[in-house]
Amino acid sequence: SCGVTKKPVDLISVEIPDSWRAVGINKGEKIGHISKELKTFLNKALERNFSLKAASHRLQRAEVFVRKTASGRYPQASVGFDAHWGETNSGDDITVNTANHGPFGLLSWEIDMWGKLNDQNQAAKYEFLGSQDDLHDIRISLSGQISKAWYQAITDKVLQQNCLEIFETLLREKPCDKR
Repeated sequence: SCGVTKKPVDLISVEIPDSWRAVGINKGEKIGHISKELKTFLNKALERNFSLKAASHRLQRAEVFVRKTASGRYPQASVGFDAHWGETNSGDDITVNTANHGPFGLLSWEIDMWGKLNDQNQAAKYEFLGSQDDLHDIRISLSGQISKAWYQAITDKVLQQNCLEIFETLLREKPCDKR
């Protein structure tokens, strides 16, 4: 078929700067490593995200619709009980009371001669698969955005510490003249 296959990405080992070890990144770790703190933060963020919850509900709704459309291929049966009481006039001022009651049952089965039921079920399955992919894509996108912000904050902290160290070193080497 013409499907897209997803191959696992081999992560490349990179040299981590010594200054990054202070914030929990160790030498020789692979790109894409997720610390325990980030993993916990990601899980909390994904649990509380409304877009992800909405996508999850759309997936559940699509799954129910697949089952509903598949049920059209099978016989439909219903049973019940009917009761009716009434009065009728026979013309000579005689009133006749009537009572009708009893069980009933219905059985129907739509033959899928033109493939309508099959087409509806296939469309529902594709809708489900699309919703499943949407949920997966939203989860990946959010995880990527959150991780990017997390590592940007770490980078900013390290750069700020480095700038502060450089500034303090410059002040020690060349103190400001007081005039």
